[in-house]
Amino acid sequence: MPIDTDDREMELARRYVTYLREYGVIICHKCKYALHPRQRSIRDHFYTIHKSMTAEVKKAIGKYTKTLFLNEVKDVIVPASDSLGPIKELELCKGFKCNTCGYMSRAKRTMINHCYELHSYVRSKGVQWSRRHIQTFFPNQKCKYFSVNVDRHDDGDELDLDDDDDEDLYDDNPTSSIDRLLEASLLETERREEERRRNINIVQDESFLVKMTPWLRRTRWSKMFKGRDMETLVNAIRPPDEIEQGLRLIWESVARVIKRCIEGVNDVEDRAWDLIPFWLNSSVLNEPDSKPFRTYITDGSVKKYTKTWQQLICFCVRALDEEDTHGIQFQLNQRMGFEELRGMVELDQEDAVALDLKMMSMFTSLIKQSEWHTRSPVRYFCGVLGYNLGSSQWRLPVHYTPILAGVQYCIRVIMLEHALPQDERRDYWKNNRKDPLERFREIRDEWLVAGKPSPFRYVHSLMNYGMGSAKNSGGRDRARWSADNKRLYFDGRVLEMYRWKKFVLELLDEAEKILKENLLFDRQQPYRKEYVDDPNVYGVGYYFIDKIHRGRRQGRRRVLADLRKHAKFEKLMVVEGDHISYDAEEVCEYEGHIRRFQELLILLFNVSCGLSGRGTEITSLTYMNTMEGNRNIVIEDNQIMFVTEYHKSMAIMDDVKVRVSGTV
Repeated sequence: MPIDTDDREMELARRYVTYLREYGVIICHKCKYALHPRQRSIRDHFYTIHKSMTAEVKKAIGKYTKTLFLNEVKDVIVPASDSLGPIKELELCKGFKCNTCGYMSRAKRTMINHCYELHSYVRSKGVQWSRRHIQTFFPNQKCKYFSVNVDRHDDGDELDLDDDDDEDLYDDNPTSSIDRLLEASLLETERREEERRRNINIVQDESFLVKMTPWLRRTRWSKMFKGRDMETLVNAIRPPDEIEQGLRLIWESVARVIKRCIEGVNDVEDRAWDLIPFWLNSSVLNEPDSKPFRTYITDGSVKKYTKTWQQLICFCVRALDEEDTHGIQFQLNQRMGFEELRGMVELDQEDAVALDLKMMSMFTSLIKQSEWHTRSPVRYFCGVLGYNLGSSQWRLPVHYTPILAGVQYCIRVIMLEHALPQDERRDYWKNNRKDPLERFREIRDEWLVAGKPSPFRYVHSLMNYGMGSAKNSGGRDRARWSADNKRLYFDGRVLEMYRWKKFVLELLDEAEKILKENLLFDRQQPYRKEYVDDPNVYGVGYYFIDKIHRGRRQGRRRVLADLRKHAKFEKLMVVEGDHISYDAEEVCEYEGHIRRFQELLILLFNVSCGLSGRGTEITSLTYMNTMEGNRNIVIEDNQIMFVTEYHKSMAIMDDVKVRVSGTV
């Protein structure tokens, strides 16, 4: 008889964990201690501590633990001391028990410090503790030990309580005693340092003006998240993992809906409703912007902005069962909506249309919220985005404002789709008396302007403040020079200038070698000693060679003549009667040398021609005029000059900035 899938997964999970019903805890076999009862903590334990486990095992454990009743850590009742034998699933340790109050510890030094501080212990009174076999469910700084009766360890080896691995702290030699006390002091310092590291992501309300910069006072993050563990909150916005299949469906639905909303912006322009993008780009109540909402945006930016909104929805769903822990505040309609959304994906019914419709309604419920009564989930989520878990610090404005730009972008495209659904645009005038702009402004003037208490107002104002703060405050230099100017220090790394110069010369030598030996250019003198270029000549297809009479034809003849003189050229050419062809393998190899030569040229351009542009600007350089614009490579004073443009600035601000990058 075949085994049911759920039974097979349960059997698989029990190979790695054990449920102790009488205590309401689940034990990890490998670690020999109980796991935190929250599902997120259990999942994180196996994904971070036991990375070698297969996804199948982790999924089985996740499903199994969801069926169990687990006590909170504070509610787990430990057995009475010496009342029973050891729990075989837990680690058995040698320890010490205070004879006065029953306090237990694995370390003798900790027990001595306990007796000193709480019981005024002095050596003349004699030892005030006894040796015990002890166990604990949760091995952290607040663990509760309990002693057990045992004569032999599970594997049959005797546990000798009289065998003290710790050295005697009370040596008659004064020097030895001092050394050991100092060692104990160091261990205590390390323990406190470890405790500090464990609590490093818990927000403290720092109100000192010297610590609170204007940016942090403006955001009020320290008050918003006072006492919260930011590691828990940041982990709650992560993408779904393998065992979170329901959240994975939600994650994918968010991407589909945002994509459709972005398509709706393009559709508005295609319909010549070109007034709407100007109002969409404005945050002033009764005034359109001077520039339209930008529709030309890279796929990478779209993906980044979409991910931010996906994180928001996942954060809200994860916080449903732990609203107090996460600190998020839902309105009643929002909570009911997210519970319904979660129920839809838990039913395993692949109805993407219904899911996307519900997702869109949840988007609008988060955006159309007045903040007079409760703090919006969008505001709280933006605060979580402001924390950098890697450095355990709040993000600076220069790093944070691009994140807010993504949130604002999504809010705008969502509300445009909400006001003017694409399904209703084709036959718009059959069912509407108001023009599209009037209908859009009914929504926009309430929820997409700076003067109303909405999530958009918070995001927009904080982003503008952050942009001004980033512009007016300087950062720390990433590059510094040594006193003799022979070394460059960049982000803690050292670059010797003589080695850098040698590297540039080696690049140049390699490029010249490829040009001569592989590309068959073996001319000792330049083709033309003097040449005066005119960068103001327009026309598609024009570049500097066209100024010479029949320049292209002369150039081709000159190149072929040079190639013809090279011995290797014979391998390339194949004569078939009156027809000339070229060997395919040789041509492929030749084109490979061309690509390598171009790579070296772009490197030489970046390292020897002054400050260069970004990658997209460098790769968009053209040597001839095109329909979209004029060439970027011109000849000036017998040198080749490159002119790059800030394409990112053009896309965001619609402003053109041109600079001369350098000459070679």
